[in-house]
This record gives sequence, C-alpha cells and structure tokens, in this order.
Amino acid sequence: MRPTVTTVEATIRATICETCSIVRNEDVYLDEGVTDRPDVVVTTSSGKRIGIEITRLAYESYMRWLSKGTPIGKRREATLEVNLDLQLRDVLKKKNKRYHEYKRLHKLDQVWLCLHNDLYEPSIPPNPAQIDLAWFRAAAGFYCREHDCKFDYVLFYSENSKQYITAFDKRARQGYPNPGPLNPTIAFVSMTGLLTKDGLLFDESYEVVDRRRFPET
Repeated sequence: MRPTVTTVEATIRATICETCSIVRNEDVYLDEGVTDRPDVVVTTSSGKRIGIEITRLAYESYMRWLSKGTPIGKRREATLEVNLDLQLRDVLKKKNKRYHEYKRLHKLDQVWLCLHNDLYEPSIPPNPAQIDLAWFRAAAGFYCREHDCKFDYVLFYSENSKQYITAFDKRARQGYPNPGPLNPTIAFVSMTGLLTKDGLLFDESYEVVDRRRFPET
C-alpha cells in the first residue's frame, strides 16, 4: 500500500498541469483517477498521456537531523555540502526500473520524473546564498544523462519558492556544466522561539545546542 501523500506531493499534484502545459505548449488535464504508479497522469489536448512520478531528492542524514525537536529557546545550526551528482545517481537507481512498468500499466506515451526538496533554491542572477540557475540546469541534465535517466523529462520543484525548473529533456543535446560551485554549501538554522506576552520571540543570541556539518557521503 502506498504511504500517505505528503503536503508537498499534494501541492505538486495540484499545480503541475500548468507547468506541463508550458513544456508541451498545449492544454493539459489531470486524470483524477490515477494517484499511484505513477503519482500523476495527465492527458494533453493532442491526446498524449503522460505519467509523472514524484520523489524527494533527499539527503538522509540532514533529514534525520531536521526531524529532531529543538529545545525551547535554543537553536541548531547545520552546514550541508550538496552533491547533485550523487543525489541523482541514487534516485535514478531506484526509479529507472519503474519507467516501463508505469508506461505499460496506464498506456502512457511518456513518463516524467518530478524531483523536489528544500535544499536547492536557484536564482537569477546568481546569489551567493543560493544556487546558480544556469549551473543547476546544466549539471542536472548532465548527471541525468550520465546515470542513464530513462525518463523523458525531469522537473525539479523547489519547496521554498514553489517554482518548477527544467532539469532534463531526453530529446535535447546535452553539454557539460560550466566550472563552478560543483558542491554548493548551504547553511541552515533551526530555532524554537520563546512564547512571551508579545507573541513568539526569536532571538539570534539563543544558545546553540547542536551544530552539525553534513558531508557529501
């Protein structure tokens, strides 16, 4: 039985048709009757059926750390070294083998993959605190091809900005990503404020109770 649909997955399901319409340059309609294997099926105005598998581009050590509670009035800090190559390698190893199963099960013309997490927040122009959008697109496309991505199209959904980004198109020629921040480092702070008569108070001087650095492996 499929696990409970997460809030992010539900949001993607509710909003992805607009992005599919832009990619396909035609109207796209959600098939309400399909919710698993794959997570979404849409039909285009030209009659094509596209399945979309939704999965988190996870970083397990950080996710386990994030799930811990922060003591009242305390803060936690983490630095995460992100390796997009390894993340895509791991997710494609799991998902590639389902491509043909999904295609047969629902008589699909194409199967897409929609990745998501809150680690990547691409920006234009590049911002030191974010990921360069041009680098992200080039690197994601390159690594998808390197790891033999079976999916016809790969999207990335940023949980913070709620924007969709093209990560891979099987039909497109793929170059090499420009030299740059191949392993971007992202800093996180988790704080639990003090409840006062004026509301919930956050104070940057709160004692750090847990400081971590998560390497790429």
